[in-house]
Amino acid sequence: MSVSAQRGMTFIELIISMVIIGIALAGILSVMNLTTVRSADPMIQHQALAIAEAYMEEILTKEYNASNCPAGSGASRSTYCAIAHYHDPAGGVVLNQLGEQIFPAGSYSVSVDVGPAAAWEGVTARRIAVTASHGSGVNITLVAYRADY
Repeated sequence: MSVSAQRGMTFIELIISMVIIGIALAGILSVMNLTTVRSADPMIQHQALAIAEAYMEEILTKEYNASNCPAGSGASRSTYCAIAHYHDPAGGVVLNQLGEQIFPAGSYSVSVDVGPAAAWEGVTARRIAVTASHGSGVNITLVAYRADY
């Protein structure tokens, strides 16, 4: 059999193909790793948004002025009857209206900042900012204005 009739790969071609495949595989695995690490972020953001929306919806259903209702700044939000009762810029754990913790301690926190009344063309309004945070660095802030009507 002649040398020119033989087919196959040389040792150098084999080494070069292994290096190329290794580089491609490393690139693919790094993308998969990045995707896997970030896969929980959308869920965390969605839960933080749901927490902020729930608090904001609850606050916007309450009376504008605390003088219209008895003082209710107790341990449970079920006693809150005015927007000003929710003011808690320091934040804390996420609780339901009965004061029960919803998520494990340290995972989510929520803070509510009810700004002072402002007047727009004779109509007084308060600025309400609800910030829901997660320990991973996710912060969602919703801002609304409630007029005294």
